[in-house]
Amino acid sequence: MNYELLTYTIMAHQRELQQEVEQQRLLARFPGQSNSTVRHAIGQCGVILIRVGMKLKQVEMHGKPQTI
Repeated sequence: MNYELLTYTIMAHQRELQQEVEQQRLLARFPGQSNSTVRHAIGQCGVILIRVGMKLKQVEMHGKPQTI
């Protein structure tokens, strides 16, 4: 059994669970607004973070960012 892989998988799952809890906390803060609006805003933030992560990965790998 590869304990390093198992540890990595457990940590990744734990991060996902923590993100879900945080998302639920954010949704609970905005009772006056519809959940779909808040979910859309959170989703857009997620998309932006993914794009930033992709750019950082490109810089890390190639030394300069490419346009998306």
